Amino acid sequence: MNRFIQLVDENCHVIISSRVLTSLPDLPLMVARDQVGGLGFADLAFAMDEIQALLAQNNNLHISDDEARKMIEMTEGWIAGLQFSGSGTLPTSQTGVGLSDFLNQQVLDRQPAALRDFILRTSMLGEFDAGLCQTVLSPLYEEPQNWQGLISSVVQNNLFVLPVGTDGRWLRYHHLFRDFLRKKFESTHPDEVRPILARLGHAYEDMAEWEKAHYIYKQLNDNQVLVAMIERASKDMIVHMKVTLESWLNDLPPSMLRSHPELLSIRGVIASSRGNMHEGLALLDQAAQTFRKNENIEGLARTLVRRGIVQRTLGEFDASVRDADEVIGLTEMRDDLQFLFAEALRVKGLALYRLGQARQAVEFLDNSLNIYLRLNDVSSIPILYMETGMAYQTLGNYSEAGVSYEKALQIWKSKGDLLWQAILLNNLAILHQAYGEYEKAAVAFEDGLICAQRSGSTRMQALISTGLGDLYTELEDFGVAQSNYRHGEEIARRIDERFLIFYLSVAQAGLALLQKDPTEALQTH
Repeated sequence: MNRFIQLVDENCHVIISSRVLTSLPDLPLMVARDQVGGLGFADLAFAMDEIQALLAQNNNLHISDDEARKMIEMTEGWIAGLQFSGSGTLPTSQTGVGLSDFLNQQVLDRQPAALRDFILRTSMLGEFDAGLCQTVLSPLYEEPQNWQGLISSVVQNNLFVLPVGTDGRWLRYHHLFRDFLRKKFESTHPDEVRPILARLGHAYEDMAEWEKAHYIYKQLNDNQVLVAMIERASKDMIVHMKVTLESWLNDLPPSMLRSHPELLSIRGVIASSRGNMHEGLALLDQAAQTFRKNENIEGLARTLVRRGIVQRTLGEFDASVRDADEVIGLTEMRDDLQFLFAEALRVKGLALYRLGQARQAVEFLDNSLNIYLRLNDVSSIPILYMETGMAYQTLGNYSEAGVSYEKALQIWKSKGDLLWQAILLNNLAILHQAYGEYEKAAVAFEDGLICAQRSGSTRMQALISTGLGDLYTELEDFGVAQSNYRHGEEIARRIDERFLIFYLSVAQAGLALLQKDPTEALQTH
């Protein structure tokens, strides 16, 4: 065949129909010469209108767009899968021959034993590549395996495998084939199911794919495993994924939520982030008490850091410093708790900043930043750049502040993090205002407000509205200033942001005096 194809004239076309990729020796050369074309699964998959046309032509059946769409979703356009789906739409679904019979006889049983075992085991992985196979499946083999070679065999044998992602390095099975494989694997290798799922969950944790890890652990039907995973996940997720984390907590039995101090601590953070500051503080107090009783240093330190943040938000700066100092004492000499040591330095620096001790604040924030840089904590580094910039700005060192802000902004823009962009843009607007760059300040405030609204952060909306009020007061546009102050105060009172409520009371009193209305100023104050 190879020799024939090379010798025939260019007006001769050869069509090869096979379940596997052809192994012609000169195939790579013909591909390089653009002499070969091929049809894969995506090319052969039926579209909605094609399914409708097929049924109308062959079976005189006319189905709606919704029915055709459901068939596409069920089969991904695989017409053989539709034939065996048991939907009753096609005559062959009534023959008593099922999809499992077809896949077992025509596909799985025809593979070599080693490849067959590999296919069955990888069906438990969902999406996979050679690295994930090595991590999850290698304990099941006595000898090292050529994982990439096995994957190539799956692709070459056209075993209903589809590429995943832009580079196609990861693969997945057609979901009907995957479901068949999983069912067969669970019946033929029941003792391997839990070990594979457990290792797969840990692999996703190592990749910080927390939602995938949670989905895998749910299949183990073990609440203790789920609780341990949620506790580990909260360290990464609590800043950006509170909604998901809260839904996971709500799925757990109430008794577990009350008996695990780490879950109480997480609930405290979530409650305070939603504006329920006192409820959050009470939960954190309860968690800290239990950790202290159990002599759990790491849990206590983490909870005290979280409580210090809430206390600072409530304007309890001295209490925030006390919590930070206790954590510093607990973690400074612990190599395994340096991330909590860095966070305690940050909490103390921010509390000192609020107490008007900006020079000391810079020292603590700089030390915290250096630790995070050493730990390569990519989520905390831009936060410290921004907060150090705030302290520099208060000291009047605007050039250092601008450099720090720009570093943080570029990182968050690259990540698409709207909340932190809102926070940074608010600070950058204040810096522009201090320089007298009022147009730049207004643009930064407005961009920050859009980011705050899209991220759902009511607190940032209040802060930025307050900043806009200050800006327009300075520009003597008192009507716009008052409108922004009132909007900020409405939100601040709703979330019990006491520092901001006090600040807005003073700001509005000052605005009334500027408008020569002392009566309004007294009432506001």
